[in-house]
Amino acid sequence: GQVVKSDKGWGVGVHNYRIDEPQPWMKSVTDEVRIYAFHQDQVVKLPPQARVFSSSEFCPNAGLFYGDSIISVQAHPEFNEEYELALLAMYSGNVVPEKDVDLALERIQVAGEKADTQMLAEWITEFFISR
Repeated sequence: GQVVKSDKGWGVGVHNYRIDEPQPWMKSVTDEVRIYAFHQDQVVKLPPQARVFSSSEFCPNAGLFYGDSIISVQAHPEFNEEYELALLAMYSGNVVPEKDVDLALERIQVAGEKADTQMLAEWITEFFISR
């Protein structure tokens, strides 16, 4: 595959991703999932045998799986809100443009958007134990 710095800029804060191809390991499957994001690089060319299970307008190859042994996501299902907020504070203006940080903070602190961390943990666990 190929990964490059996205011309769309930074993806930070809570991002919504469509579930394009629901999988048996996705317990409580929904049409979309929210994940904390903190990236500028994106997969622009899929690796051989990779299939997209999740995407967004910002990140078309957000979630990939390779047969029954590898799963990857562009965002960070391992982040919690406290960690995401600490990264936003640390990198605001000096790495990540303030406008992107402000939008992320608006979604998290004002609108109260939360990532689906528990559901994602269940999906990842099920992916590995069902093999």
